Amino acid sequence: MSKSKALSFLFTFLLLLSGLLFCIRPVCADLIREAYIGRAVALRMNDVIFAHFPDMDIEAGIAIQEKMERHRQLNRMTAAYLDAVADCVGSGAAWSSPDVSEAFEKLSQDVILALQQEGGCVISPELEAQLLTEFREKQGAVLSILEELPSLPDRFGRPARAALILYRFLTSVPFTAAVLFLTAAIGILLYFRRKENAEWIKSFAAAGLADGIVLAILLPLLIQAVTLPLTNRVLGRSMFIDVSAFRLSGTVLLLAGGLLAAFRLLSRHAAAPGADPETAVSER
Repeated sequence: MSKSKALSFLFTFLLLLSGLLFCIRPVCADLIREAYIGRAVALRMNDVIFAHFPDMDIEAGIAIQEKMERHRQLNRMTAAYLDAVADCVGSGAAWSSPDVSEAFEKLSQDVILALQQEGGCVISPELEAQLLTEFREKQGAVLSILEELPSLPDRFGRPARAALILYRFLTSVPFTAAVLFLTAAIGILLYFRRKENAEWIKSFAAAGLADGIVLAILLPLLIQAVTLPLTNRVLGRSMFIDVSAFRLSGTVLLLAGGLLAAFRLLSRHAAAPGADPETAVSER
């Protein structure tokens, strides 16, 4: 294998790994949120909402509940706890609960905004302050659920412990920075080795297309095939893993690879013998 081909293969692998690293934390956080706190948060906050707005439209109430169950701040809270549990398992240090009060406060404010915009509720400044206070009182019940996460490795044994250690390694700042640096470095080296006749475009396009197919198509199919037994071993319950983050990352790479491939084809056509002279002049 030539050095250029070896560099192309290494760049393709590192680009794929980079795409995976950007998906791991949100996918895992989304899974834990759905398994443990999404519905629990919505039900507890609904107690407050319906105590103040018992006549609110049912469809609006359902829409607000679904928004609460999938709120991005819940993913932030879950990711913070997941990181803390992984650090605890990986380092053997004593458990220390992360501070997620800011995320819960933003969640509460967004719920009040949704009540006004989607529920048609009239909320005065005094009532808003009261709602925020009552939502904060529900925070303890929600966090008590997240506080059960450190017991996962003990309850489910080696599969859960191995998954947390792998998660900690893959999402660590040093590892992520090293992968991104190596990807950029290999990409620059590949460019200088194959810049003659713009051959680097071919390598970059092939890498984008190949990695895009893996992330957008092959990996989601694999995950969907193993999701139920895998989540049952690690979380103690069978669940489907949301693979939209992988599909999004893969789609971006497919588009980038497709655009580079199209650019290369157009450039070769313009430079081919018999090309339109005006086009050749413009190319020069």
